[in-house]
Amino acid sequence: MKKLGILFVVLCALGVHAQEVKNDNEQDRKEIKVDKKNERKEMLAQNLDSLTKMINQKAFALEASMIRDRYQTYNVLQDNNFIKVDGDEVIIQTANASRIGRNGMGGVTVRGQMISYDVTEAKNNTSVIMTVSTFALGTVNINLSVNSIGNATAYINGNFGLRATFIGDIVAINDVRQFEGMPQF
Repeated sequence: MKKLGILFVVLCALGVHAQEVKNDNEQDRKEIKVDKKNERKEMLAQNLDSLTKMINQKAFALEASMIRDRYQTYNVLQDNNFIKVDGDEVIIQTANASRIGRNGMGGVTVRGQMISYDVTEAKNNTSVIMTVSTFALGTVNINLSVNSIGNATAYINGNFGLRATFIGDIVAINDVRQFEGMPQF
């Protein structure tokens, strides 16, 4: 009987100790989770700041991985489909390797001069509204939105019914790896 009583007391003590260890592990996990969340917020804030700085300097390119028109969405090569802003010059290019186009790459390459450029900063993204004057397309409005990860969407609207959406990543102008076709004019 004495042995059974001692065994019961020891088992109860081990159970209480195990529960305390479990509570400590849960608190440690919660602290680690909060720390990781804070680190991610800081990293995203720093990334958005660097992207905003690049956008304000007018030295960036949107490398499109998808292009949408009025009716369809196309998966495209980032190297050949882009919107490039270098100071007041803007280059818009689409290309398709399986077709013949005006730029020699199965698409269109248009150069233009920026007329207006307005940057708006929000908590999680940066937006740019720019108007570009081109010879081939007339006046084009580009509404660009960039999130803190670097993903961007650009809506292009032109005078003659042009509507396209470029979806991809924003890169610095010195990291550009695009191949530029022959421009229209």
